[in-house]
Amino acid sequence: MKSKSSIIKSLAVSWVFVAALCGCGGSHLTPSGRAVFVTSCNACHSLTGINTPRQQGGDLLDLHLSRAVLLQFAREMPVRHQLSQAELGAVVSYILAVQRRG
Repeated sequence: MKSKSSIIKSLAVSWVFVAALCGCGGSHLTPSGRAVFVTSCNACHSLTGINTPRQQGGDLLDLHLSRAVLLQFAREMPVRHQLSQAELGAVVSYILAVQRRG
């Protein structure tokens, strides 16, 4: 029979594993800017350099704005759910990085 401390250790390890799988305590994780763009911006905008009628917001590749202006622009977009500050920062960083690669 397992000792009480062994059972407690096993439960603690299991809890940490389940918490990691569920994302509990994951608020310190930085969201992927690409993932935010794909899920929240891609319906209306692209980063390909090609404007299409399908995307009413247009292409952002040649839209060269400062980080501060782009952050404000992103805050004002009509997305399905309001983006967190971390998501806003991540998507703006992603857009700027893609623009730099051109």
